[in-house]
Amino acid sequence: MQAQSRPAPEDFGSADIDKVRDDTAGVSNRVHFNNAGAALMPKPVVAGMIGYLQREAEIGGDEAAAENGARLDAVYDSIARLVGSSREEIALAEIATLAWQRAFSSLQFGRGDRILTTTAEFAANYIAFLQMRRRTGVQVDIIPDDANGALDPDALEAMIDAHVKLIAITWVLRTEGL
Repeated sequence: MQAQSRPAPEDFGSADIDKVRDDTAGVSNRVHFNNAGAALMPKPVVAGMIGYLQREAEIGGDEAAAENGARLDAVYDSIARLVGSSREEIALAEIATLAWQRAFSSLQFGRGDRILTTTAEFAANYIAFLQMRRRTGVQVDIIPDDANGALDPDALEAMIDAHVKLIAITWVLRTEGL
C-alpha cells in the first residue's frame, strides 16, 4: 500500500501554548522530561479516561468498547494522518517496550546475521537480542562509544556490512524519578 502524503502542520491546527499549559495541571509545579515513558496528561484526556472508566463500571468493559467502537477505531486514521501512512500500517500497544518487542519478534534472523546496538541499549531490548542469539545464532555486536561516551558514528559506519540485519539505537531512555 502506498503511503499518503504527510499532512501540513496547519492541518492539525496551531497549538496555543498557554492553553496547552493551562490544560496540563502538572506543568505548573514541575519540569517533566519523562514524555517517552509517561507524559503528563492534559485535563481533557484525564476527563475522557475517567468518563470511559465510569461507563465501563455502569455497563461493562466489552459493552463500553462496543459503544465507543467508532471513536476507538478512528484513532488509527488519526495517527496514520499524523505520520503520513495508511491505517493498515499502524499498530498500537499499551507500552513502548511491548510495541518494540512485537516488531522485533516479527523479524527473521539466521546464523551469520548481525544486530548492531549500543552500550546504552535499553535492557529489555538487549535481553531480546540475547534470546534471539540463542535461538538463531544471530551475532550481537556493540557499537563503540566515542571519547565523549556517545555513540561513535564512524565506528557504526565501519561496522555496517551485508550481514547486518538490524541497527538498534535507543535515543530516548525512560528517566525514572525526574
